[in-house]
This record gives sequence, C-alpha cells and structure tokens, in this order.
Amino acid sequence: MAIRDALLDVKRIALEVGMAPACTGGHLLRTGGITLLAEGGLIQFNIQVRSGHKSLGPLATRVRLKRSFGDSPLKWLKVYP
Repeated sequence: MAIRDALLDVKRIALEVGMAPACTGGHLLRTGGITLLAEGGLIQFNIQVRSGHKSLGPLATRVRLKRSFGDSPLKWLKVYP
C-alpha cells in the first residue's frame, strides 16, 4: 500500500467515526507508529534509526502516553463526539 493510499484511508475512517479529516495526516501516522514501537519495547536507538530522527529530543515528542479519547485534546477542538 502506498503512503498516499494509507493516508486517504485514515482520513476516510476519521470521517466515518465523526472526526474532522483535516486533523489527520502523515505526522499522526508517524507518531502512532513510533508510539507502538516504544510500547513494544524497541529501544530508542532502533526507533530513531527506523524513523530517521537525527536526535532523541524530537523523537521523544513523538511517543504518546496511553489515554482515553475522553481526556484527549481533540475533545476540546470538537473533532469527535
């Protein structure tokens, strides 16, 4: 699957669940992937190699803590119910 196709699928699914498709994008996919790698126990150096980050600072900002949609900042932007 091409990256563009994956992004279009994410936007379509976002619309189906009531989110604004404009709030989705490539960085959302990248952040999600990096978070999954971190949760899976991959060490930071290996994540950095895969993601192409030159330093750990920006990489660390891509790892998201688990939380429910109920306390998501998106709730305040009213992009989902």
